[in-house]
Amino acid sequence: LGLSQLDKIEKIIDMRRNNAKYYQSKLKNIKEISLQEELPGFKHVYQFYPILLRNSTVRAKLMNFLASKGIMTRVFFKPVHKTMFFSKIGYGSLNLPNTEKISKQILALPMFPTLQKEEINYIIDTITKFFESTNKWLVKIIINGEEVNRIEHSCD
Repeated sequence: LGLSQLDKIEKIIDMRRNNAKYYQSKLKNIKEISLQEELPGFKHVYQFYPILLRNSTVRAKLMNFLASKGIMTRVFFKPVHKTMFFSKIGYGSLNLPNTEKISKQILALPMFPTLQKEEINYIIDTITKFFESTNKWLVKIIINGEEVNRIEHSCD
């Protein structure tokens, strides 16, 4: 399998890059998500498609919501210096605040070469619904057991 994929590696990378461009074009308008930009002179192969969220609580809630809709996500990025091996050899106490912050925010969305635009649209629509539902609050005013007023507010 591995050797046969080497023959098609450029095609596989191009398919992943096209999927990443499509994700980027759709996700850039969701303000609760930060996206990685490809630096000039570098070519990202998008083994996975990372997004950054505000914190680990939002990430966990989004992961659960997506899983409930049949969309599997992963957290691939864990601080290496916090693993048992590197802790044992003295690196566990390193102060790497950016690494630790990103490790609590990053989430990998589904990414594979044959991922279809319809599937990406479903993922993006589901993410959009998640943020629309979490950015609203509802106040019900109830007097003597009867609802007399309802106020819905968007937290923009």
